[in-house]
Amino acid sequence: VEVVMSENKLKILFWGSGAIGSLFGGLLSLSKDFEVNLLGRDPHIETIRNKGLLIKQRSKRDLRIPAIHGYSILPEQTHPFDVVFVTCKARDNVESAMDLEKKGAIGKQTKLVIVQNGVGNEEYFLHLIPKDHIYRIITTEGALTLEPGVIMHSGPGLTSIGKPYANNDEFSDQLVNWLSVVGLDSAITNEIQMKTWSKLLINAPINPIATLYHVTNGELVTIPHLRKMLEDVVNETVEILRRRNIPFDDSDPITSVLN
Repeated sequence: VEVVMSENKLKILFWGSGAIGSLFGGLLSLSKDFEVNLLGRDPHIETIRNKGLLIKQRSKRDLRIPAIHGYSILPEQTHPFDVVFVTCKARDNVESAMDLEKKGAIGKQTKLVIVQNGVGNEEYFLHLIPKDHIYRIITTEGALTLEPGVIMHSGPGLTSIGKPYANNDEFSDQLVNWLSVVGLDSAITNEIQMKTWSKLLINAPINPIATLYHVTNGELVTIPHLRKMLEDVVNETVEILRRRNIPFDDSDPITSVLN
């Protein structure tokens, strides 16, 4: 797939460049059509800015990304970014929206792409940008920060792209092209809200139980009393979604979680 771009580089910001932000931003930085900027914490960002990013991959050779523009504090912007990817944790969305507004990072033509789990995340940015400039990504790509400047691409997945408030458009297609070109399997969906709830259904039983019991995700399947707890949370979540008539992929939720 060929990325169709204008002669000028698109100026892209990843606000919150942990593992997923570094993975997406690092891969996109390989394109000569983009000027990628990462905002995150030092020493991770400082290392990427000075030495580049190392992406370790389980099934492929490690990938070394040359140095990328990066900040630990977003500078004042004389020109807004063309595209802003919000890749922080959802709990940081208030800070993210305030920072983007204060620094003038959002302009009339800026596209905002939210790459997060959780529902209702778009609402934090509605005062900054028109609804039809907001895009949502739900991804099952796995990534983990190992040390400053080094991440593990722990598992390939599927990245779904859609617009929560409007129909998909040409920029939706561009996002799919950009990510597919750099090796992230991507597709447009007209049901991004359903996929958001379906991802919540998977995260709700896994993340809290694994955290509270200090185990890895995989151990939830092998330890009998934790597996029973996981299944109970899945069933309760499904019941809530059904009673509230919230659409989600209910073909076999317990199997999806176990997988």
